[in-house]
Amino acid sequence: MLPTLRPVRVTDADFLFALANDRAVRASSFRSQPIGWREHLAWLRTQLDGVGRLCEVVEAAGVPVGLVRAEWRDAEALVSIALAKQARGQGIG
Repeated sequence: MLPTLRPVRVTDADFLFALANDRAVRASSFRSQPIGWREHLAWLRTQLDGVGRLCEVVEAAGVPVGLVRAEWRDAEALVSIALAKQARGQGIG
């Protein structure tokens, strides 16, 4: 079954927090330090407003397994893909 994308929701907060603080995700991020809960919630609020960005949860068989984000800055976009451990190595990214 192919993975699907859907817009991020407030109810994804716990999943996204765990994903953001996954050791492999932190190691490949611009900032490798763990993210605190308050900082995470502030980030999530900005993602939910959708202005100048795309933020989609990746689902496999209806289960969240990752996140795809794009943030536009003038003529450029910063793209980020993060996958949960159980989804890595399956060609989903």
